[in-house]
Amino acid sequence: MALLIQGDLSFAMGEQDKAANGYLEATKAETPWGRQKALAYNALGVSYALEGRQAEAKDYFDKALLADTGSFVAYSNLGYLFWQEGNWQEAQLSFEKVRNLQRNLYITFSRRYNLSSLARPFCGRGNKGNLYAIRSC
Repeated sequence: MALLIQGDLSFAMGEQDKAANGYLEATKAETPWGRQKALAYNALGVSYALEGRQAEAKDYFDKALLADTGSFVAYSNLGYLFWQEGNWQEAQLSFEKVRNLQRNLYITFSRRYNLSSLARPFCGRGNKGNLYAIRSC
C-alpha cells in the first residue's frame, strides 16, 4: 500500500514517470488482497491513459479486473476509454457493469483513480497545464 500512496503523491505533484514507476512497483508487491493490487493496476492504467497510451491503459484496467472482479472504478475507466474511441456498445456494457456493481455496494462511489472525473477541463481555476485535464480548455 505504501508504494501506491507514494505513486499517488508523485502523481499529485505532476511527476508522471515517477508515479507510473511507483504504481508498477505496487503491482509487483506481494499482497493477499486482490483489491489492493487492483488499485495499483487501475492507477497505472489511468497514468497510461493520460499519456495517450490507451491500449496499455486498457490492459492494466483488465488486469485490475482480474485482481478484483468487483472493481467498478476499473469498469468505469474502461467504459470511458471505449466511449472516447466511439465504441458505444462496449462502453455501454462497461457502464452497465458499474451500475450493477454499485447497486450491490453500500459505499459511496469513490472518485479515486476515475478517468471520467479527471476528464473535465479545469479552465479558469489557475490550473494551467494541469495534469488532470485530459481535454484542453
